[in-house]
Amino acid sequence: MRKSISTFSLWLALVVPPLVALGCGPNASRIVFAHFDSYWIEAKNGDERADLRWADYLAAQLGRRVEGRGVVWTGRPTTQSWLRVVVDVDTAMTADWQIACGAATLTLRARSDEAMLWLVYQMVAAAAAEDSRIEADDLPAATLAMADGEGRFAFSYRGIYAPTNADPERMPITATHNVDFDWGLWGHNLHKAIGDSLPTECYAQTCDGTVATNQYCFSSAQLLSRVEAFVVDQWGEGEKGAARFAILPRDNHTACVCPRCTALGNTPTSATPATAAFISQLARRFPRHAFFTSAYHTTTAPPTHAFPPNVGVLLSAINLPMQSGADSKAFRALVEKWRKVCHTVYVWDYPHNYDDYLTPYPCLSIVQQRLALYRELGVEGVFFNGSGYDYATLDDLHTHVLSCLLLDPSTNVEQAVERHLRHHYPRTWPLIAAFYLNLERTAVQRGRVLPFYGNIDEAVAAYLDPVAFDAFVCELDQQKRQTTGAERKRLNALLTGLAYTRLELMRHGHLPTNADAHAETLDVLRGHAHFDNMRHISEAGATLADYIHQAETPSP
Repeated sequence: MRKSISTFSLWLALVVPPLVALGCGPNASRIVFAHFDSYWIEAKNGDERADLRWADYLAAQLGRRVEGRGVVWTGRPTTQSWLRVVVDVDTAMTADWQIACGAATLTLRARSDEAMLWLVYQMVAAAAAEDSRIEADDLPAATLAMADGEGRFAFSYRGIYAPTNADPERMPITATHNVDFDWGLWGHNLHKAIGDSLPTECYAQTCDGTVATNQYCFSSAQLLSRVEAFVVDQWGEGEKGAARFAILPRDNHTACVCPRCTALGNTPTSATPATAAFISQLARRFPRHAFFTSAYHTTTAPPTHAFPPNVGVLLSAINLPMQSGADSKAFRALVEKWRKVCHTVYVWDYPHNYDDYLTPYPCLSIVQQRLALYRELGVEGVFFNGSGYDYATLDDLHTHVLSCLLLDPSTNVEQAVERHLRHHYPRTWPLIAAFYLNLERTAVQRGRVLPFYGNIDEAVAAYLDPVAFDAFVCELDQQKRQTTGAERKRLNALLTGLAYTRLELMRHGHLPTNADAHAETLDVLRGHAHFDNMRHISEAGATLADYIHQAETPSP
């Protein structure tokens, strides 16, 4: 099925350098929404369709969230005190967004429709935080104060592959992307586009002449023809909009060494030459589209020749440890090599322990360091490969803070954490914030590697205090009893997932084990069946059902 392209312009993503210049300092003018009894929404230029459309949109979004009439106006209000909100789309701006504040005027300016949509919801959420008449529980907490300032988005592509970033209507509100919605072809999914019933010529040949059906031959004319047919059938020539295509080898270490690929320069450990030639042919054939190769496994090393301008690279950060102050020399060198041959560099990053989605993973402060490094190296886009559609503990918090950091890596992580928790956990947020932020500080202070694939022992060594964790879970369970509605539902899921961590701490000897505590915790974990996406423990597909069955089975 054809998937929609991201609302953010592809060619903007390819040409805009990563730059942020935010200006909301302590002396900036700021709007205090509590000082006004109504809102007057106005287009900056009444004869420009874009301004009119966005003024109407803001009025409609604000109006449907307000209790009572006479609060939102599109003409001069008749109330005593109003805030005039002026909307201005200006494609000549150098910044992505700008806020200007007067005594009773708030001007929202944006360079594009995409930036304006994000800015509109920033204003609505900020207003709701101060004006109790506005209902905005469905929106993320505002990351901008409505104060004088302007800024550029740090990265043109801001992908987060996570269950709390899988709503195509919500992603533009947070200015994020998801690969299932904004790529014509993503990841190691070429087989899904061209099928598995291919001529032998399309598959790789190993050194002993064996045909490897788990890898492609990128010098194959038939393989090229199949991919060209897929692009034309699904996306055309790009005249109605450009699409991104990731053309990657299958996820293994096999490289084709048939005579054609060998002549191009392939070796048993490097498929870069043939893959680069293949992608270059596609890029020249479809100049309106964008094609990405990968710096991963057999294609880690860049080619010796430059790519066409519409080719980018997805550079894996798997070898850059998730560690405060990690040595980045090798990673820097790799990015610099690729930038010599490739116009656009995206980084594929890993903000999880993929053996354990349910134990908290306090990586946000370290991710902030990584994003600063990426900007320094001229990286244009970042893709965070989260837990896909599987539940992960505090994924809602991670998605919010990651979205803030992708827009501005200088975002204060602790404030962003507290802002999100206060918004979505109004009763229990102080407890959750204190616990989680202590994990973040411990991870930074200890300087240990947060494993991408690891067990509970490694979590304890890096950041997790078992006794403090147990006390937190017990206190959170008590406080949950005083909550209702959406907060209680979120806490039920959170405590269910944390029951797995508690059992693992018991199993590995980090918490004292007794029959009653084990049975009680196991019973909480059985509640995972009530949550649609809480089935898997890990990327490899280990299930909670199997884990519970093993925990119930007496040892021989």
